[in-house]
Amino acid sequence: MVRDIRFQKVIKEANIQDGFKILDLGGGDGILKKYIPKRVDYLLIDYLPKRKFYNPLTKVGDYINYNLEDGLPESVKKQKFDVIFLLEFIEHIENFKSLLFQCKNCLKDKGKIIITTPTNHRFILGEDPTHIHCFRKSNLYNLAKMLEMKIKIKGTYIRIPKIEILIPSSNILYNEVFLVTLEK
Repeated sequence: MVRDIRFQKVIKEANIQDGFKILDLGGGDGILKKYIPKRVDYLLIDYLPKRKFYNPLTKVGDYINYNLEDGLPESVKKQKFDVIFLLEFIEHIENFKSLLFQCKNCLKDKGKIIITTPTNHRFILGEDPTHIHCFRKSNLYNLAKMLEMKIKIKGTYIRIPKIEILIPSSNILYNEVFLVTLEK
C-alpha cells in the first residue's frame, strides 16, 4: 500500500506518455514498471552481484547488471531518454554528481530526472547504514544549479506503521522523502 502511493506520485510527476524511453537506475527488481500505465521503452540498471539472471517473473523491460559507481555503461551514454529515475538510490552512491551529469547528457530535450531521497532527518537518525549521503533542500538546489537544470522539490510523507516518530524541533515526520524533479 505505501509502495503503491509512492510510485503513483512518482509516475504522476514524470507525466509519462506512450512511446517514452525510460531509464531506471538502482531500481532493483523493476517494480516501478508495473506502475507505468503507458507503452514505453524501459531500461533498468542495477548492480545485483548475487543475481545470476533477471527474474522472469519480474521481467518488465531490458535489464543491465552494472555497478553505477563506475557511471553509466558506454552503451547507455549513447542513448537519449525522456525520463530517468533514481528512486531512493542517490544517497547510496558515492559518485552521484558524476552520475547525474551523465544522466543529464542522456536526456532528450524537455527530459526529466526524477529523484526520491530521504531527508537529512532520516539520515541523522541512522535509519540505514548504507546511506552515504544525506540531502537537504539547499543541497538539492545547489545540485540543480551545478547541473544547470530547473528543479522542483516536493516532500512526500509516507507513514510506516511501526515508525511514527516526530522530530520535535521541526515537526517533520521521521520518514519524509523528497520527490525531486530536474528538467533541462
